[in-house]
Amino acid sequence: MLGREQIGIGENFFEIGGHSLRASAMASAVSKELNVDVRIGDIFRTSTIKALSNLIQNKEISSYKLITPADEREYYPQSSAQKLLFIQNQMNPQDKTYNMPKGYFINGELDRNRFELAFKSLISRHESLRTSFHWMTGEPVQRIHQDVEFEIDYWQADLDGVGSIVSEFVRPFSLDQAPLLRVGLIRLSEQRHMMLYDLHHIIADGLSMEILEREFIEIYHGKVLEPLRLQYKDFSEWQRNVFLNEQVAKQERFWLNRFSSEIPKLALPTDYPRPSYKSYEGDQVGFILDEKTTMSLKQLSLETETTLYMVLLSAFTILLSKISGQEDIVVGTPVAGRTHVDLANIMGIMINNICMRNLVDKDKIFMEFLKEIRQNTIEAYDNQTFPFEMLVEKLGVTAEPSRSVLFDAMFGLNSNLYSNSEHDTSNIEFIPSAVGNGTPSII
Repeated sequence: MLGREQIGIGENFFEIGGHSLRASAMASAVSKELNVDVRIGDIFRTSTIKALSNLIQNKEISSYKLITPADEREYYPQSSAQKLLFIQNQMNPQDKTYNMPKGYFINGELDRNRFELAFKSLISRHESLRTSFHWMTGEPVQRIHQDVEFEIDYWQADLDGVGSIVSEFVRPFSLDQAPLLRVGLIRLSEQRHMMLYDLHHIIADGLSMEILEREFIEIYHGKVLEPLRLQYKDFSEWQRNVFLNEQVAKQERFWLNRFSSEIPKLALPTDYPRPSYKSYEGDQVGFILDEKTTMSLKQLSLETETTLYMVLLSAFTILLSKISGQEDIVVGTPVAGRTHVDLANIMGIMINNICMRNLVDKDKIFMEFLKEIRQNTIEAYDNQTFPFEMLVEKLGVTAEPSRSVLFDAMFGLNSNLYSNSEHDTSNIEFIPSAVGNGTPSII
């Protein structure tokens, strides 16, 4: 999990590179290996091998259930996350909000044939890249195609001309036409190219993009990948069956209790009146924290047995409280949703949104508040598999056209598990680029 061969039984998981995503993956792996029910909260509470082993010894044996492949059918029900995006797309087919464009500058000698074959291999490998979405007898379904037509767009331009190409490249997808992936390659010079790719969120999430990028580079460099035992449809079927068990009922009770009182609306002061219907128009503001501040934040998390996410969420929540003048603050946060070890290498949308509801009491000191954030975060992560859209339905909340439902602010901390630098060779280098509807930039 941490990329280290030697780890002492007294070393703290979070001090040597662990974070919530890795904690979730480790909890699942330990549960499978030792046939006990270990949750992400257990990793936070017992963050050394010694402490975790003592906890495991006192747990009852609980058989770990593998996810099994679904029967072959022409159509499959959509997962809860797919259904939400599918219905939103039906209301606005030209919306690009859920496009996931990405770019890479490629320095070195690029083999176009290998480049194209690598993407075709990925489409063959992952059913999500061969899936389309439809209505069938009044129900939203997904259809997996054996073969799909796929071609890469090629251009030649200088760096000044890249922005207009990117703007044309990022365009709406038709969800009933697979693949919901498009790829482009811009030749800037003999030794420099720019790769563009765009996916619709209905077939991918952030970890899916990491899987795509990692496997693309591995296949391009000639690595033969192990066949996948499971595909996204198997997760979708498993997810539907999971909702029948007692564990999901416990999670439902947890979230309904968390939102049993009146749900606050975040009253941020704005430069303009709130429109009658929300739009996704906006911009990005980029900045870099200096090394001293970054190290101080990390040190604070170690001293308080929290994570960097918890420290930053605390600060963000206090900021929202001060700006809005409110004490009851709800912040949305994305979670990977891959709580089962069998889901690690599957492409598809498994991400879920959970709500961090915290009370900012001005009479408390920051350390007290951080301690509460820690406890609330652990509890929320222990109950992270309950779908957000199902929570909204159970609460009976009616969405206002001008607002998001349950929360108006989100906070995320991305910790990439994968770095493509380990696959760089002496003759080719992949450099990530931020891609939106404007000119890309190296990050």
